[in-house]
Amino acid sequence: MSAYLIELRDLLAIPSEASWLGLATFFSRQMDEVEKEVCIQYARQHMAGWPASLRCGPELKKGQQLQIPWSLVAHLDLSERYLRDHGLEAFLNGRDMSQIVSIDLRHNMLRSPSVWNLLQAKGLVQLRRLDLSHNQIDRKGAELLMESELLQGLEWINLLHNDLRLEDLYDLADENEEMEVVEEERYL
Repeated sequence: MSAYLIELRDLLAIPSEASWLGLATFFSRQMDEVEKEVCIQYARQHMAGWPASLRCGPELKKGQQLQIPWSLVAHLDLSERYLRDHGLEAFLNGRDMSQIVSIDLRHNMLRSPSVWNLLQAKGLVQLRRLDLSHNQIDRKGAELLMESELLQGLEWINLLHNDLRLEDLYDLADENEEMEVVEEERYL
């Protein structure tokens, strides 16, 4: 076993925030591509049982960029980044999102084109929670979500404080038997 894998094994032994930060340091090192890919695969296998709440990206703390490979990230917090439509498209382009189980996109001034960009992102097969609250998504954007395959795997979606009326949410929920509108918080 290489020295890298021994160190990685020790980092992965106990799921914790300290271990996650240690992984950021580990993967920021220079190593050849083959060894790095072996380490990524090893980490993916051993992190399968880690809580998604520990596996956050794209930043570990405000202002500190993620060094951990995207294929290890489970929770993506992009809230309050004011990405707007083109910013979200640029962010999603070419990233491995295969392990992402939740995305927080609150307060980003996103409109219907952003919903389309999100639906075009590759590999969101594990996505279970999606927070799109406090944006500018209208009925057209909500309809795009309702018609997409992405929605089939979701357990929870938040469209609170968008350009949607309560009647729009009820109409959309009527079209999708598994959806329920919770009025007091306006979740869909």
